[in-house]
Amino acid sequence: MQHDFILLDRSGSMKGRWTEAVASVNAYVGGLTLAKVDTGVTLAVFDTDSMTGKLDFRVIRDRIVPSTWHPVSVTEIEPRNGTPLNDAAGRLIRSPRPAITTRSRSSS
Repeated sequence: MQHDFILLDRSGSMKGRWTEAVASVNAYVGGLTLAKVDTGVTLAVFDTDSMTGKLDFRVIRDRIVPSTWHPVSVTEIEPRNGTPLNDAAGRLIRSPRPAITTRSRSSS
């Protein structure tokens, strides 16, 4: 089984393209479902914390089987703050790999 990782920049510069970005994530996972790809999908978002200026990295969906994906909405996660891309990519790469779940979970 493969594992697909999606790292989505939620910095303020994404405001003008946010609807397109979120729709693209959902369309990608929809394509995996149609192709019946044996995978788990992890979606993480990142920006800077407005209080500390440090990386704010959050896993929104964790190893979700595509056929059980609950579409991400534009209001579930919204653009804000700055763009610490290198920090976020490193954090996703080093993240633990829990078991695949069959139900989508939303994180607050």
